[in-house]
Amino acid sequence: MRANLSPSSLPYNEIQIDDLNLRLDDDLRFRFRFAFGIAGVDADINGGAVSILMNTPGSPSAVDANGGFNQTGNELRIVGIATVNGTGLASGAVPSGPQNLDTPVPNVDLTGTIVENGGVLTLTIPLNFSGSFDFDGNNLELAISGTVVATAPIPSATGGEQSEPTTVTLNVIDDNDAPLLGEDVYYVDKNGFLEVSAGDGGVDTLITKESIWKYLDDGSDQGTAWRAADFDDNTWTSGAGELGFGDGDEGGGINSGQVTYYFRKEFTVSNSRDVSSLFVDLLRDDGAVIYLNGIEVARSNLPSTSNYLTLAVTTVGEQEESRYLRYEIDPLALIDGTNVLAVEVHQSSVTSTDLSFDLSLSRQRTAGLLTNDSDKEGDPLQAGEVSQATNGTAVIQADGAFTYLPNPGFTGETGFLYEAGSSGNIPSVFLPRGARWRYLDDGSDQGTIWRNADFDDSSWSSGFSEMGYGDGDELTEVGFGGDSSNRFATTYFRNEFFLQDVATTGLQFLIKRDDAAAIYLNGAEVYRDGNLAPGATFSDYALLQIEDEQEFATVLVPPGQLVEGRNVVAVEVHQVNGTSSDLSFDFEIRAEIPAVTLVDQKRVWNYLDDGSDQGTGWRDPDFEDRVWSAGPAPLGYGNGNQATSLSFGSDPNNKHETSYFRTSFEVADESLVKGLLLRLLMDDGMAVYLNGVEVYRKNLTADPPYDALATAAVSDFEELYYEPVSIDPSALVTGKNTLAVEIHQASLTSSDLVFDLELSATVSSVIQRGRVVVLESEAPADSDNDGMLDSYERAFGLIVGIDDSALDPDQDGHSNLQESWAYTGPFDPNSRLRITAISISNGMVDLDFTTVAGIVYRLEASTNLIDWSPVDGVSLTAVTTNWSFSLPKPAEDTYWRVVTGP
Repeated sequence: MRANLSPSSLPYNEIQIDDLNLRLDDDLRFRFRFAFGIAGVDADINGGAVSILMNTPGSPSAVDANGGFNQTGNELRIVGIATVNGTGLASGAVPSGPQNLDTPVPNVDLTGTIVENGGVLTLTIPLNFSGSFDFDGNNLELAISGTVVATAPIPSATGGEQSEPTTVTLNVIDDNDAPLLGEDVYYVDKNGFLEVSAGDGGVDTLITKESIWKYLDDGSDQGTAWRAADFDDNTWTSGAGELGFGDGDEGGGINSGQVTYYFRKEFTVSNSRDVSSLFVDLLRDDGAVIYLNGIEVARSNLPSTSNYLTLAVTTVGEQEESRYLRYEIDPLALIDGTNVLAVEVHQSSVTSTDLSFDLSLSRQRTAGLLTNDSDKEGDPLQAGEVSQATNGTAVIQADGAFTYLPNPGFTGETGFLYEAGSSGNIPSVFLPRGARWRYLDDGSDQGTIWRNADFDDSSWSSGFSEMGYGDGDELTEVGFGGDSSNRFATTYFRNEFFLQDVATTGLQFLIKRDDAAAIYLNGAEVYRDGNLAPGATFSDYALLQIEDEQEFATVLVPPGQLVEGRNVVAVEVHQVNGTSSDLSFDFEIRAEIPAVTLVDQKRVWNYLDDGSDQGTGWRDPDFEDRVWSAGPAPLGYGNGNQATSLSFGSDPNNKHETSYFRTSFEVADESLVKGLLLRLLMDDGMAVYLNGVEVYRKNLTADPPYDALATAAVSDFEELYYEPVSIDPSALVTGKNTLAVEIHQASLTSSDLVFDLELSATVSSVIQRGRVVVLESEAPADSDNDGMLDSYERAFGLIVGIDDSALDPDQDGHSNLQESWAYTGPFDPNSRLRITAISISNGMVDLDFTTVAGIVYRLEASTNLIDWSPVDGVSLTAVTTNWSFSLPKPAEDTYWRVVTGP
């Protein structure tokens, strides 16, 4: 978009928009129905295929004191390609397929505002026009509406003269510059394991045509028991398909003269929930019913109810006898391990001279995360984890492949957030949507002081966004005064974030608001909606209702308003009138620099749960925590989703007030880190220390003693929600960093405790949710009863369905079962538990042995190789691939061994 402004510097008194090139990036589908729906036209427009151009600009428009203007008499032009399909009576009148779209739209008014905010010009134009769109001679009336928001730096004056016009090229803010991500839905059994490949997943043939089948051709009534997976068919005959008689093309012989013939086939499936569709190609003469693990999944040419004497509905003859019919069947009937497909084929008469049966079964594997995602510039995408689900663990690969392990016993819908970056230019999230905000909803006049960074908002309420009322999608409902005919005009919101090196972050604010908002950064206004008058007070309503209250507007943050360290954003949201039925507010802060995860969710933490007073030394980086216990998060008790159970003491009515947690992580160069984002799961109060410095506290007094109770209990929602919090990165150091956390209960009789934490650093990606539905159906942890978890066998390429526990494919002396205990690779002779070095010097014995992160090891000693006992203090959960320690040299000859597993 290009605008000519006069004079060349503020305040402007004239504007002419003389160039416009807007591309519609959303996929659009128009459906037109005429003659009571019996004729119509469908028009599909792919994203990026249609543009709105300026054909002829209207005359220059005056700009009023508030930045408003109305440029009339513009002629726009709509060009592009649409795929058209005539339906019903219109199918012959309208040509189908790609059609050119090119039509002028005269007399369009461009009414909007151009205002200055913190050194940035913002131009806002609501577009609302209709035209007769020509689809290769077929005219269709379409209407286009929306709001264009564009920004540019303020131009400098030319030669100091105020009378000369200046030309400004404005960049239209486009939320779709980043990749477009489609929502993904996957299914997995309770206690199961989901493994999804990259791409479209491909097709697996589970049963091939001409396979060996068990069959029964004696005309007996088998009732219903024969359909079940555990039915004993050992006495049945076996033969290869095609099975039948009378046509001369059968691979296996079957007796004639019966109404019903029975067929059964076992097949093995691993990762059964890695399936988007399951389909059968069936050859039958004359009718058939198919059962998968005892569940009817398809019926062909038979009545809805039938028994062993029921004849097929029609006789199949000639070409139909050799045609395979495809049926898509319920993929959720598949199970891990052994499955059984059972088929009954019915003749159309007892004197039928032929019978045919054959079948293939195939599954379309679930598509990877990136399969339905796209980048409009065609750049390749890479996936990355943003946030784990609260009820499972996802491991995401850059190509969109991932695995997902639900928490034991969990069923229901959960999910995770992932990001897709293209060529390293996707923004990272400084402060995500769903963060906790301070807000004031009492209708009071806060003047202007509330915008300042040093304003005390501790008395305000707090809650998670989205915030508002009336739409039913709010996490936090705000008040409007109780009188639905005279609702408050203004609601106030405040939050803080921390950053370093403000010049390199390229921050953007994304705001969802209904109906209008003004944004202040550290007390200075950086954005105001065009429908909110400058200087609007607490009692002033928005000038116009917002066009699309679900859209996020993007605001470029002026770097000059940012400061090193703590920054405060303050937002006022105004309703359009006192009877408005709803209010919405959500907010996100992005940075045009990458993000990396420093501490993952589900991490193994060192912890202390004995109720002791640890003072303050435990917070320091050099505190020795190796004598503490260790376990993966979530840690806690009473919620059912903890991976590690903590102790609360011996008295359930007098539980420990405080539990302590520590972990460490590496930073290659702390100067490259511009911001830190915590995602916290906790119950009830907490304090977080980074290298001994407090960086966050919630529901807890400053410097709390070990027996202090939390100041408030968290809600049921917060016990499951990873709350995002921006923290100060100034305490980071290059090399090893330490996080220390204390969790306090709100009462001595509290029923539960939970803790987990993720830490990411902003140092490019659009976020999408991968939905996972965990089904009630149970997936055995060890479906083939070979002592090895199915999840281990899949992860390391062993076969689920056979007992391969005693095998040693890599010939390293450790069986598959032993390798599973140590979580080492059964096909890699270098991946095994072993002592790598032993030496004696200065009265000490030094031992080194290999480890796998997250696995618990213990050292045992013996003087006779028969009686073994644990070595005190040498039991650990590994965090690296090798462990070294020293022991005093014993007085007598001693043998040592490293033990893991049962």
